[in-house]
Amino acid sequence: MKFNLSLFFLVFFSLCLNAQTDSEKFLIQEGSWIMGGYVNASGNRSESQSSESRSFAFSIRPEAGYFISDNLALGMLTGYSYAYDKSVRTSSYSEYNGHVFLIAPYLKKYLPISRSFALNFTGSLEYSRQWSSNESETCINCTERTVNSYSAAIQPGLSYQLSNRFLLNARLGILQYSHRDINQDDRPDGSNDYFNFTLNLSSIYFGLSYLF
Repeated sequence: MKFNLSLFFLVFFSLCLNAQTDSEKFLIQEGSWIMGGYVNASGNRSESQSSESRSFAFSIRPEAGYFISDNLALGMLTGYSYAYDKSVRTSSYSEYNGHVFLIAPYLKKYLPISRSFALNFTGSLEYSRQWSSNESETCINCTERTVNSYSAAIQPGLSYQLSNRFLLNARLGILQYSHRDINQDDRPDGSNDYFNFTLNLSSIYFGLSYLF
């Protein structure tokens, strides 16, 4: 709640302190390029007399875009993720490995609020492919799985121009439709469709972009 109030007052004072003429509003000019993305890694290890577990996860998502008109960017996001989990107990053993690759062309529109702030809306089409395997001491439950996912999404967000070169972005939620085709051990294992709508100010994702 404290974070949400801080964000509100930051936007409010920006509106008050900046003139509202068109020449002084948030502007990224046609012909500009934007680059950004994020890298994330985490790991965990625990031991006891009867068990041991280890896990590791890594993801990278670079993106680049070109402004086809003022405050309107056409771009591409790519990504790769890896996850590993291993558990050893007195009478059991399991190990998981998973890889995900994705590609997503997008169109992003910035709507000026003030000289430094703008709302943004990103429309994207995404394809991802996941490979994963599960192993155990007896291999009764050993599986290899691939999942092909196709989705369309709209994401609202907020952007703050730190300088002429750097932009701080916050994603505030997502409206998404996805279809998944699942194969297990090289055999079709079904498909599913799902719809997702999230608008949660308590779990905002931040990213930094570079303009040139």
